[in-house]
Amino acid sequence: SQYLAHRGLMDQAGIKDRNKVTHRGRVQGSQYAQACGASIEAIAQHGIWALNRLSTHYLSRVEAGVALQMAGFRPPQERLWLSRNTVIPPVELQRLVFPFIEEQFPGDQDWAAWIENIMLDRDVFFGRSVMRPVATAASRSRKSGRRSSAGKDGQELELERDSSGDTRDIILANDIDDSDDHSDDDDDDDDDDDDHNDDDDDDVDDDGGDGDDDDSSSSYTVAKRRHLILLAHLRKVVLQDAVALMNLGETDSECRYQNHHIFKHPIFSSQLFYNFRTQLREQMLSTISPVADSLTVNAPAIHNHLRTVESRMIDLARLVQADLGQAKTMREETSHLVQVLMTNTSRTANMNLMELRKDIQDLRSDSHASSQTICRMMDRFATQIHLI
Repeated sequence: SQYLAHRGLMDQAGIKDRNKVTHRGRVQGSQYAQACGASIEAIAQHGIWALNRLSTHYLSRVEAGVALQMAGFRPPQERLWLSRNTVIPPVELQRLVFPFIEEQFPGDQDWAAWIENIMLDRDVFFGRSVMRPVATAASRSRKSGRRSSAGKDGQELELERDSSGDTRDIILANDIDDSDDHSDDDDDDDDDDDDHNDDDDDDVDDDGGDGDDDDSSSSYTVAKRRHLILLAHLRKVVLQDAVALMNLGETDSECRYQNHHIFKHPIFSSQLFYNFRTQLREQMLSTISPVADSLTVNAPAIHNHLRTVESRMIDLARLVQADLGQAKTMREETSHLVQVLMTNTSRTANMNLMELRKDIQDLRSDSHASSQTICRMMDRFATQIHLI
């Protein structure tokens, strides 16, 4: 049946998890389509799912676009590229961050090499000699003398004895996907019945014994290693982001966040971090986007034209800035002239008004004197007539 075929493939790959055996491809396919930019409506239409079923059982809880935007990426204007990721911190400096990673499995050379490759961004695939399938190891455990050992936190760790007599913790070749697939009862797809019918088979291993202890201990080991691997990836992120934060608002003498309590940690005052910070700052200032690099190699004419346009835009911006400065100066001068003109006009008007008042007063005085003279003349004329 479909369930048995999928379970056989999972056994060959060393995957012990039995949740959503027949639906595992749907989960990965839906999340891959979402990461590639497909809309949720399109994925739901393609899979013939209701939106609530799709979001609950198949899609990732973290939307990739939001995570990338918050991390500093700016698509689609530019490819996903960060200038602070151009320099890898030294391994000695990275080991100061989360120093307990290597201490969890002391003496395990494969584990140490794996963590070192992560810190150096080496794209190396570890074969089955390192990534032992749990299903195969579980079937051989009783024959090869596998034993249980208590870890530092009291949990049982399953160990496998190899041909040389060394015991090493089991590492899965594939991740165990248990984030979205715990609820078979809520799914309406046809294959759920097969999953429920065969769930009871998981309690018994190939030798007829109880497999609960094997599943729990192996799952614990895998979860522990996967979490430590995540922390190993975050080592360089912490150091690179610290340099970027220190450069925000930085002057020649001090940085904007120099008093933050995070940067009081001894790691950020060490000579290793100082050397790394100096190198990364210089690289961030001198390194250009890979988009420009590809244009330089593949389309030099376009690249040169864009550089010319950029230069012209810079010149135009300078001219506009200069014109704005001149306009501001002329505005200030005009405002000053208007104020002076208004002041002079007011003074002139006041002087003219005073002169006009004086002329009116003089005219009134002259008129009064003339009227008195006329009155005297009339009196004289009347006197002369009376005498006659």
